[in-house]
Amino acid sequence: MMKVRGFDTEGSPINFRQAFLRESPWILLSISFLISEVFHISAYGIDENFHNSYSFWFVVFVVFIWSIAEIIVMLTNEKRRTIHDYIAGTVVVKTNL
Repeated sequence: MMKVRGFDTEGSPINFRQAFLRESPWILLSISFLISEVFHISAYGIDENFHNSYSFWFVVFVVFIWSIAEIIVMLTNEKRRTIHDYIAGTVVVKTNL
């Protein structure tokens, strides 16, 4: 749909390990958010004040900082690679498919 494909730095299609590493920061952030929800629910039950908890806002802050760092890294290199591309050794390129 977006006409982009992921490759490793040598130009080969990415493998499962690289795909997992590429998505691992977002997976870890999602898991940390779920853990913070579980701890809040186990401590206070289900209530409307979850979004006032420190753990929720800490996770939101970490996601915000990670996103800003991703944008800064992307805008400061010639291939527009992000942090998760460097972690996985990948690059995303536009294709004509």
